Amino acid sequence: MKVLWCDTETTGLKPENSGAFQVAMLFKHGMDKTKVWQRLFFLNPLDEEKGILYHEEAYETHGVKKETIEGYAKAAEVMPKIASFFLEYGKGFTDEGKFEKMYFAGYNPLFDWQHLDELFKRYTEYKMSDFFEPKLLDVLEQVKRATAMGKLNTVNKKLTTVCKSLEIPLVNAHDAMGDIEATRELAIRLQRIGVPLVL
Repeated sequence: MKVLWCDTETTGLKPENSGAFQVAMLFKHGMDKTKVWQRLFFLNPLDEEKGILYHEEAYETHGVKKETIEGYAKAAEVMPKIASFFLEYGKGFTDEGKFEKMYFAGYNPLFDWQHLDELFKRYTEYKMSDFFEPKLLDVLEQVKRATAMGKLNTVNKKLTTVCKSLEIPLVNAHDAMGDIEATRELAIRLQRIGVPLVL
């Protein structure tokens, strides 16, 4: 089963009027299955004509200013590159490989899926379902099961809170790469205490 771990930072909460400006991914490929590779994309999805705006509540979460996002390459340039990466990973990074759909994993990954899906539809001929299986691997659901099983007890289920309770480093909270690295480690830790990440 080929899994892509992904997290985004966005200009707002709703994919119809906001967009991802950071897309961080963790994946494995090649003979060395112990190594985790990374890809990080920065893009500017802001487009007033399309109604994709910068929302102040998003700044309260990630602390990235509108001016910073406006300095990134336009989403129209970056989204085809992300599509090419997904296609390459699905083929195993070989020209001869047959494309196979992957599994999309994260912490409440539907949020990231929806934001990416909207960007693909706006700027490419693709959609997320072209690359990924419909069932998402959700570490938040894994956390909920761990709580129900009495293996985890936290004041809330925010990623920062859960990671702190399990002493998982989360140095750059609300940075896409920092979040997805911590999410993957959290899934591994919960697996070790008998709470698997399930489809």
